[in-house]
Amino acid sequence: MLVFPHAPEECLSSHLDSVVFIYESVVFDCRFLLIQLSREGVFLGAMNKSYEKYNSKNIALFAIFLAMIIALEILPIIGITDLKIPGTNFTLDPTGIPIVLVFLFFGSGFAVAGTGMAGLIIAMRGNPIGAVFKFFAEFYKIVGLVIAWWLFRNREVPFTKRITLYTIFATITCAIGMYVTNGAILLPLLYGMESSAAWSLSLTFVPLNVIQSLINVIGGGFIFGIIPADLKRPFLPEYESIEILDDEESNSEVSSINSDPD
Repeated sequence: MLVFPHAPEECLSSHLDSVVFIYESVVFDCRFLLIQLSREGVFLGAMNKSYEKYNSKNIALFAIFLAMIIALEILPIIGITDLKIPGTNFTLDPTGIPIVLVFLFFGSGFAVAGTGMAGLIIAMRGNPIGAVFKFFAEFYKIVGLVIAWWLFRNREVPFTKRITLYTIFATITCAIGMYVTNGAILLPLLYGMESSAAWSLSLTFVPLNVIQSLINVIGGGFIFGIIPADLKRPFLPEYESIEILDDEESNSEVSSINSDPD
């Protein structure tokens, strides 16, 4: 993510109450948002497009992901969760990881909402220009995730291969999207750069956007993969079939035991 000088710490303190209020408002309105999007069918990019069962568990999980995004943006740990690349205005951060998790659990609509929240927090920290770059970078990653999802939406794809496809497409769309957006729009518009200078500078950020995309998608996929199926079951329908299969196997074992003679 491209970053620029932050406002003094007093600026952050003055905005904390507003940030908390916005977060509480988002969480409070999550149920209404989920219900409305469910009715409209806005689940493009979800792991299972037919899944529309939203309840308190889903709302709680979505709120947790939002809290992770907010925490990573409000309280970055310099050198750990906020790694500045020497000689550039670019930092590597893990904010995109919970955004990827939101995509895997809830789909692209909610991932874009999480991206908007990240941008809002960056802007309220006194870095509105950085917020613009952040939003576009994460948005292009989501575009890649949606493309990959669309390609295998009706196929049985192993989880490892699925994450590999997500990583490839998200990396490509982010690198190309940010190169074009920076060179053609953001750098000339925000900094008045000449076209040739803007395109040259934008090119230098391509490898960094690639690295950032790899961190976000692989990190999100890894965390999603290590979450036990029992914990995913209330949120994702494909894990309900695992539960049914387990129950059938257990019942067959019990039946076989009961049918065996003493």
